[in-house]
Amino acid sequence: MTTKITTVELSQAIPGMILATPVCDSAGISLLLEGAELTAPLLASLARRGVARVQVQEVVQLSPEELAAQRALVTARLDYLFRNGDDRLMAVLHETVLDYRLENLQ
Repeated sequence: MTTKITTVELSQAIPGMILATPVCDSAGISLLLEGAELTAPLLASLARRGVARVQVQEVVQLSPEELAAQRALVTARLDYLFRNGDDRLMAVLHETVLDYRLENLQ
Protein backbone atom coordinates (compact mmCIF):
# COMPACT_ATOMS: atom_id res chain seq x y z
CA MET A 1 0.00 0.00 0.00
CA THR A 2 1.25 3.48 -0.78
CA THR A 3 -0.15 6.97 -0.72
CA LYS A 4 -0.65 8.98 -3.88
CA ILE A 5 -1.34 12.73 -3.95
CA THR A 6 -4.14 13.74 -6.29
CA THR A 7 -5.46 17.19 -7.13
CA VAL A 8 -9.25 17.25 -7.30
CA GLU A 9 -11.69 19.98 -8.15
CA LEU A 10 -13.52 21.07 -5.03
CA SER A 11 -16.80 20.11 -6.68
CA GLN A 12 -15.46 16.53 -7.00
CA ALA A 13 -14.14 16.31 -3.42
CA ILE A 14 -16.17 14.18 -1.05
CA PRO A 15 -16.38 14.00 2.73
CA GLY A 16 -13.83 11.60 4.20
CA MET A 17 -10.99 12.58 1.88
CA ILE A 18 -7.75 13.51 3.66
CA LEU A 19 -5.80 16.63 2.65
CA ALA A 20 -2.30 15.97 1.37
CA THR A 21 -1.28 19.64 1.57
CA PRO A 22 -2.53 22.67 3.49
CA VAL A 23 -5.33 24.71 1.93
CA CYS A 24 -4.90 28.49 1.72
CA ASP A 25 -7.21 31.20 0.46
CA SER A 26 -6.28 33.72 -2.25
CA ALA A 27 -4.60 35.93 0.37
CA GLY A 28 -2.39 33.05 1.50
CA ILE A 29 -4.18 32.57 4.80
CA SER A 30 -4.14 28.95 5.94
CA LEU A 31 -7.65 27.51 6.07
CA LEU A 32 -6.95 23.82 6.70
CA LEU A 33 -3.82 21.89 7.58
CA GLU A 34 -2.36 18.85 5.87
CA GLY A 35 -4.00 15.70 7.22
CA ALA A 36 -7.39 17.31 7.84
CA GLU A 37 -10.38 15.15 6.96
CA LEU A 38 -12.85 16.87 4.66
CA THR A 39 -16.45 17.10 5.83
CA ALA A 40 -19.53 18.48 4.08
CA PRO A 41 -19.45 21.72 6.14
CA LEU A 42 -15.72 22.18 5.42
CA LEU A 43 -16.29 21.67 1.70
CA ALA A 44 -19.08 24.25 1.74
CA SER A 45 -16.86 26.71 3.63
CA LEU A 46 -13.99 26.21 1.16
CA ALA A 47 -16.37 26.84 -1.75
CA ARG A 48 -17.58 30.08 -0.12
CA ARG A 49 -13.96 31.18 0.25
CA GLY A 50 -13.26 30.62 -3.44
CA VAL A 51 -11.07 27.52 -3.17
CA ALA A 52 -11.20 25.78 -6.56
CA ARG A 53 -9.23 22.57 -5.92
CA VAL A 54 -7.52 20.63 -3.17
CA GLN A 55 -4.79 18.02 -3.01
CA VAL A 56 -5.86 14.83 -1.27
CA GLN A 57 -4.19 11.60 -0.24
CA GLU A 58 -5.25 8.48 -2.02
CA VAL A 59 -4.26 5.09 -0.65
CA VAL A 60 -3.23 2.81 -3.49
CA GLN A 61 -2.87 -0.95 -3.21
CA LEU A 62 0.13 -2.02 -5.27
CA SER A 63 0.41 -5.39 -6.96
CA PRO A 64 3.41 -7.50 -5.87
CA GLU A 65 5.21 -6.58 -9.11
CA GLU A 66 4.55 -2.85 -8.63
CA LEU A 67 5.67 -3.05 -4.99
CA ALA A 68 8.91 -4.78 -6.00
CA ALA A 69 9.53 -2.13 -8.67
CA GLN A 70 8.89 0.71 -6.19
CA ARG A 71 11.21 -0.92 -3.64
CA ALA A 72 13.93 -1.23 -6.29
CA LEU A 73 13.54 2.44 -7.25
CA VAL A 74 13.74 3.60 -3.63
CA THR A 75 16.77 1.42 -2.96
CA ALA A 76 18.58 2.59 -6.11
CA ARG A 77 17.85 6.24 -5.37
CA LEU A 78 19.14 6.02 -1.81
CA ASP A 79 22.19 4.03 -2.90
CA TYR A 80 22.94 6.85 -5.33
CA LEU A 81 22.41 9.58 -2.73
CA PHE A 82 24.66 7.81 -0.22
CA ARG A 83 27.27 6.67 -2.77
CA ASN A 84 30.03 8.74 -1.11
CA GLY A 85 29.15 7.74 2.45
CA ASP A 86 32.30 5.95 3.51
CA ASP A 87 31.98 6.17 7.28
CA ARG A 88 29.95 4.13 9.72
CA LEU A 89 27.54 6.95 10.63
CA MET A 90 26.59 7.49 7.00
CA ALA A 91 26.00 3.76 6.61
CA VAL A 92 23.69 3.78 9.64
CA LEU A 93 21.85 6.82 8.29
CA HIS A 94 21.50 5.14 4.89
CA GLU A 95 20.00 2.01 6.46
CA THR A 96 17.66 4.04 8.67
CA VAL A 97 16.35 6.11 5.76
CA LEU A 98 16.03 3.01 3.58
CA ASP A 99 14.07 1.16 6.27
CA TYR A 100 11.77 4.16 6.74
CA ARG A 101 11.12 4.61 3.02
CA LEU A 102 10.50 0.90 2.40
CA GLU A 103 8.19 0.67 5.42
CA ASN A 104 6.00 3.40 3.88
CA LEU A 105 5.57 1.30 0.73
CA GLN A 106 3.77 -1.54 2.47
